Amino acid sequence: MNGIKKHKYHIGIALSGGGALGYAHIGVLQALEEYNICPNIISGSSMGSLIGLFYASGYSSKQIYDIIKREKLDAISNIIAPSLKESKLGLSTQKRVLNIIKKYIKYNSFETLRIPFCVAVSNLSTGNIEYWHKGTELHSAVLASTAIPGVFNAVTIDDMIYVDGGLLNNFPVQPIRNQCKYVIGVNVKAETVFDNPKNVKDILFRALQLVVVNNSQEGEALCDVLICPDNKHLNDFSFRSFEKIYQSGYNSTKKYFEENPNMINSLLNGQLIS
Repeated sequence: MNGIKKHKYHIGIALSGGGALGYAHIGVLQALEEYNICPNIISGSSMGSLIGLFYASGYSSKQIYDIIKREKLDAISNIIAPSLKESKLGLSTQKRVLNIIKKYIKYNSFETLRIPFCVAVSNLSTGNIEYWHKGTELHSAVLASTAIPGVFNAVTIDDMIYVDGGLLNNFPVQPIRNQCKYVIGVNVKAETVFDNPKNVKDILFRALQLVVVNNSQEGEALCDVLICPDNKHLNDFSFRSFEKIYQSGYNSTKKYFEENPNMINSLLNGQLIS
């Protein structure tokens, strides 16, 4: 046994950011459930942190799907709402998203979750990425992780200013890698081939995409299972394509395991029972 590393968790799953593309995570989780593959720890950034929060709280993929539809979070107008009063920290408020989080996640503590959960947030005050996994700022941490810079109001916690975790690490495999024997990574990358930018909006969107692509590469290299749903012709704001995005996550996961059947046995062998 000497030299054999013992891991705290058998399976970890990392869910990337990606705006609307993050709804593919729901389809991925559904496929994993059908294979009886149950993550023992979850990490997430941006939209991945929101979906990860629901899953860590004990909601099934079907229940998360129903929440998204019931609360109409498949419509961008229900997510990005202009602030009623001027704010220096963002153009729109996440008040409705926060209310939904509070509605379904009753306790504001990481310790109350059924599955250990880690949230990536970017600290603008220090310039560092932070991985929150304990304490009583669960709701604020997820809200901060989803706060796209300039679009949503930044989140202030203990006099520090926080924004979207995707700014510094859109694919947070690192905080759980050494704790897990296997890590399943789901990176919902948008199409990265674009025409030349035609306006300021195109330039900002392209710049953000380049940041995300580059800071996700390390996480991809650390995964034992890497699933990248097919999001051709879609982007972070394709909320109207919810069904297509959700299905892409499901289909990509099924395809991966059909092509790598031995990995199913590896993931199931010795899996911890929550």
